[in-house]
Amino acid sequence: MMHVYVENQAGRAATYSITPEVFRCALPMPETEVTVTIHDSDRPDLDALARADVFVGSGFDVERLRRGAPRLKLVHCTSAGVERYLPLDWLPQGAKFTNSSGIHVQKAREYAAMALLMLNSEMPFLISNQREKRWSPRLTPPIEGQRVLVVGLGRLGCAVASAAGALGLKVEGISRHGRSVDGVAEVSRIDALAERIQVCDFLILCCPLTKETRGLLHAGLIGSMKRGAGIVNMARGQVVVTADVIEALKSGQLGGAVLDVFDTEPLPPEAAVWDVPNLIVTPHVSCDMPTGYTGKSMKILARNLARLRAGEQELENEVDPELGY
Repeated sequence: MMHVYVENQAGRAATYSITPEVFRCALPMPETEVTVTIHDSDRPDLDALARADVFVGSGFDVERLRRGAPRLKLVHCTSAGVERYLPLDWLPQGAKFTNSSGIHVQKAREYAAMALLMLNSEMPFLISNQREKRWSPRLTPPIEGQRVLVVGLGRLGCAVASAAGALGLKVEGISRHGRSVDGVAEVSRIDALAERIQVCDFLILCCPLTKETRGLLHAGLIGSMKRGAGIVNMARGQVVVTADVIEALKSGQLGGAVLDVFDTEPLPPEAAVWDVPNLIVTPHVSCDMPTGYTGKSMKILARNLARLRAGEQELENEVDPELGY
């Protein structure tokens, strides 16, 4: 008998909640083989947690698991980002940690295409003029043939690269390993970023937040970009130095930006980015869907539970604490 404990984050939208129906649809195992307990994070069942072999959730308290879940063999995170849980030293010995990377690719592809077209049409500039009631036409060239640099070539970055390629852009990429990727003309290692950023018209950040990527985009790199280049951040807010992006937008070094992630979320009303010219703010919605999100995450869990039951050691989306993703 396998005991699964699901924790839904209290106060979060119902889109992200796992119901018994969603769980059973993804894991059609008989109740004689697997039991599931589902609670909100503010009303935990500590006895059930102590018996759990598998924990499922997002935004959870690792100290609660460290103290109260000694039997865990697997923790499955229903989101893709895992930086808040590292370095995973709270896991019981031998337990594995998986995430939901890859379930966002369809929406990510669409968002990236939208953002690139908006930047190429200088939509952030036009929206800023609308706020000021200023009529100032700006003619722009077609996007085809321009150059985009995608930083981070996991499943999210590959979806973004696919969207850019479909628009006719010349796609380059930056990754930790520098290995070739379908749909990306040239892939360089992260240490080549300072060189490759100088020739791109658009920069899209899709990398995980790690100690290597924290503060990756700063004033020095921005200053070396083509004047008027555009950036998109779909990664994590801390991957960029926000103050440097703001200054570059105000000075015109950056022609526009579309930011979906921020250092503090939700953004407080007094945050400086709300009033920056040529900037479009979206509230961390680039990759999520109103329906089907949790079902896709549970399908990953189902495949991994089948592997564990078969005695396999390698799991889908297993997080490497050394790499940070």
